[in-house]
Amino acid sequence: MIPPEPWRAAILAQFPELAGARFKLRNGGWDCIALDVGDRMIFKFPRNPIAERRLRREAGLLAVLHARLPLPVPKMLLHLGPPVFSSHRKLPGEVLEPKDYARLEQPAKARLARDLARFFAALHALDVAEMLANGAVPIEEGPDPAQALPHLPHASRFAAEALLKESVPADPLGDVYGFFDAHGWNMAFNHRLGVLNGIYDFADSGIGPLHREFVAPRFLGPDIVPHILREYAAITGREPDADRVHRITGLHRLQEIAETEDPEMRPRMIAAFEDWVAGK
Repeated sequence: MIPPEPWRAAILAQFPELAGARFKLRNGGWDCIALDVGDRMIFKFPRNPIAERRLRREAGLLAVLHARLPLPVPKMLLHLGPPVFSSHRKLPGEVLEPKDYARLEQPAKARLARDLARFFAALHALDVAEMLANGAVPIEEGPDPAQALPHLPHASRFAAEALLKESVPADPLGDVYGFFDAHGWNMAFNHRLGVLNGIYDFADSGIGPLHREFVAPRFLGPDIVPHILREYAAITGREPDADRVHRITGLHRLQEIAETEDPEMRPRMIAAFEDWVAGK
């Protein structure tokens, strides 16, 4: 675990009242070092100039989004330092792991699907031109999923080749401003009550194909996406294609395998693709 001491002075210069609080590394994220201080504040320090640009963009977008969404999101402040870092009050709750989702009772699963559908509908209703003007950018396409093939076991490679044979045409529902990262590791979930308290980490939000929004929730379990699609259609009148969501989910998992250079992460990503193949 990386100790929090290098960032303590920067935090206490702005928040001296936290001098006696516990500093805990929240994660070793790709872009930022995140610290949980006193179980009530989250601070993010970008790892490099690209991460700093992403953090600045996230803070600007959240300033626009904070009062316009049906779920709580961080109210982020940007501190220009040096070093540059962000702060926001911690959303109460914990991450939602797939094993935790599997244990939820059906009413809690239905409520989660409904809350996510409402969240997506509110995001997608935002004017794309307005969000571009406020700093949103097109989401990254990712590498060619065919680059994952050499890393796959024989049986999985056969399934991947079959998937890659069919091209995916342009999204019939067009582009929207979306979150595109709504897996359980970006959720503040009350496990005791089975309630989603909020969503965070908007660094990967942006302009992209509407169907792409429904890829990340699939990490929770195979049953949640059909529930979200039904709720979303009821709210918006737009009916996403479940088969298209399934196919682009498989392609996205291949892209993650191709993209990573981490020898510890790649087996987990291969397992995720194999789960997709098996319908798990």
